[in-house]
Amino acid sequence: MSIIERLNPYKYKQVSDKDYRFLNSEGIEYQVYFSDGSGYFEIHLFSINVEIFGFKPLSNSYSNNDNRVEETIIYILVKYLFEKQPIIMFVCDEKDKRQANRSRLFNIWFNKYNDDSFEKIDLVFEDRTFVSAIISKMNPFYIDFKQNSPTLGDEYK
Repeated sequence: MSIIERLNPYKYKQVSDKDYRFLNSEGIEYQVYFSDGSGYFEIHLFSINVEIFGFKPLSNSYSNNDNRVEETIIYILVKYLFEKQPIIMFVCDEKDKRQANRSRLFNIWFNKYNDDSFEKIDLVFEDRTFVSAIISKMNPFYIDFKQNSPTLGDEYK
């Protein structure tokens, strides 16, 4: 059974090529988005294939124990990875000093849903910025990316 077949996502709408929205059962609207991330690895050919991934509630409230929010975010991410084959960079928001917690949660999600189709490389910038890169093992840039990215967990400046 594939990752997508195991999930029970909320219905979502694609607002633009890289912007998705959905409402949870409490009526809270969430955004899942992708944007250009080529600046992370400017000198490498695969840089044109790098995208930043993010998600957030569009209001000040969010739902703590709603597994379908998690499953919808994962569903959209996995579908995007399979369809477009980007290298995804997930940068943990630092504004409230909870970036390490966000990184741990993202690791839990990755380990929970990955069926060995993807590889994740974790980077730490200046001991405070947590970044994860996810790439499909079928991505044409997979080997080049692995050879030219910092070692797992390395400090990268």
